[in-house]
Amino acid sequence: MKKRLVGFTLMFFILCSLMSFLYYLNNRAQINLFEKSFSNQYYAGIDNKLRVATSSVASILGELVKGLPEKEQIAIIAKSMEKFRFENDNSGYYSAYQGTVSIAHPIRKDFVGHDMGNAKDEKGNLFIQMLHDSALNNGKIVQFYFTKPIGNGQTIIAPKRSVSFLIPNTNDMWITTGVYVDNVSHAIQDASAPIASDMEYSFVKIGIIALVVFLIISIPVSFVFYFYVVGSMTYIKDHLLDFFKALQKNDIADMKPLTKKLKSEFRVMATAINEVMAQTKESLSKDSSAVSQALEVAKTIEEGNLSIRITKNPANPQLLELKDVLNNMLDVLETKIGSNMNEIERVFDSYLRLDFSTSVLDDKGNIANKGSVERVTNALGEEIRKMLKSSLSFASLLNEEAKKLNTQITNLSTSSNAQASSLEQSATAIEEITQSMQN
Repeated sequence: MKKRLVGFTLMFFILCSLMSFLYYLNNRAQINLFEKSFSNQYYAGIDNKLRVATSSVASILGELVKGLPEKEQIAIIAKSMEKFRFENDNSGYYSAYQGTVSIAHPIRKDFVGHDMGNAKDEKGNLFIQMLHDSALNNGKIVQFYFTKPIGNGQTIIAPKRSVSFLIPNTNDMWITTGVYVDNVSHAIQDASAPIASDMEYSFVKIGIIALVVFLIISIPVSFVFYFYVVGSMTYIKDHLLDFFKALQKNDIADMKPLTKKLKSEFRVMATAINEVMAQTKESLSKDSSAVSQALEVAKTIEEGNLSIRITKNPANPQLLELKDVLNNMLDVLETKIGSNMNEIERVFDSYLRLDFSTSVLDDKGNIANKGSVERVTNALGEEIRKMLKSSLSFASLLNEEAKKLNTQITNLSTSSNAQASSLEQSATAIEEITQSMQN
């Protein structure tokens, strides 16, 4: 129980930690969403200001150079933007082009007077053509990499967000300006950091309060629920172990149902377990009864009775199949041999004693004719009896004939003796006659 309690406490701690972590991730996601939304709105504001400022400057320059020769227009435009700077680091400026030819650039003097239409930034963007396209499309925002002044005559390459507008009253002249993205990012960070910090503080405070309330409510409820679950599961486990022990011993009497009143899912589990126990007890009872009858049938078969059958049906499908196989085998044996092997053995013993007067009888005293051996034995006995009766009749007749022959032999012997005596007398007479004649 102690191990379970420790395990439950550990699981509860892990759950609380996981919830806190998910809450933290959600807060970070909310802050990131705010920063992204704030950044988008800030960029939208910057883009709008760039359009308004650039469009205004283009309109003013158009009025200043209206009607002047082109060279004077270029000179006025170049002079007006030569020293104009904005942004805190003075990285903001205006430049002017005619078509794709640079006519004024306060930072890149090497551009002035050259056609920069094929100029590419470090990412391969034709940025002058992009800016010209922006001017032709009413100030479309474009972004590219360009030289950024960082003071003391030094420059770096940085991403720049720019806009361009055509200068009215000129021949395809346009001005462009923009802000460097890193400056905007710093400004966004400076503006959003206090708000994000306040949001994070509010989230942390709300999270701590929610966690405390959750712990106050959930810990007692969890412990009550845990002990209820453990008690119910222990009760069910003990009864299941007892049931399995009784099942292993095939002891139906020890299979006791769950009687404790349980709630919710445990009540459903207990009901299902009791139903299974009842079905198991019934099945075991049927199987035990069928097996007992099968043993009795086997003993009866050993005593020579082949007419008995297993009539009780077990619940086990395999035992049921075995019962059918045994009954079918007994049907075959009874058909091939007969119903009572003891009766057949009695007749065979009688035949061994040369007593052929008996026959194989059934349990009603009638001549048995169900089994093949019974029929053959009875037929054999009948044929032997017929043969013996025929032999007796022949012997009686032979005895009568022998008596007649004996009488005839006696008569013949008497006649032979008489003839012999007569012959002897005749011989004596002849001898006397012969002697008489000799004398």
